[in-house]
Amino acid sequence: MQNRFRILAGVMIVATVVAGCEREDNDENDDSAKAVTAAAPASDRAADEAAIRQLDDEFFAASRAKDANAMAAVYADDAISMPPNSPLLVGKAAIRSYNVEVLKIPQFSMTGESTSIGFSDDGTMAYDTGKYAATFADPKGKLVKDEGKYLGVLKKIDGKWRIVADAFNSNMAPGQ
Repeated sequence: MQNRFRILAGVMIVATVVAGCEREDNDENDDSAKAVTAAAPASDRAADEAAIRQLDDEFFAASRAKDANAMAAVYADDAISMPPNSPLLVGKAAIRSYNVEVLKIPQFSMTGESTSIGFSDDGTMAYDTGKYAATFADPKGKLVKDEGKYLGVLKKIDGKWRIVADAFNSNMAPGQ
């Protein structure tokens, strides 16, 4: 039951961020709503976008360095991660443990980059989409090259952007 609540909470977070980023005010007479959701200045948004891109760079650099602790450091303590072919991961410790196992895969390497970043109206949450390329040896030792995409939901915590929910998956057809 608790996992269902966490899954629902994760879905609600993503929906809230997307709705907040895409929201249009249909009632032009509702000044109170506009005052509450005033957008952050463009200079703050540019700095926030640069900080989120830097966070992505830190994650991929940590994967190349085979440093699961540094990979987990980009997440909030109570983050939710939804990797493919895996149960839901809840909390930084679970995400770290997952990455420890991924980094043990023979010949594993990964690169990636952010492709778009959007913000909630009040600038306290963001979403980050991107792409990755990974290489690893399958159980028979054959080198596999994979490309995929990711979606991260971020929140500013103590002045720093942290991932609160993410999901990623391959562009490869199932069974390849």
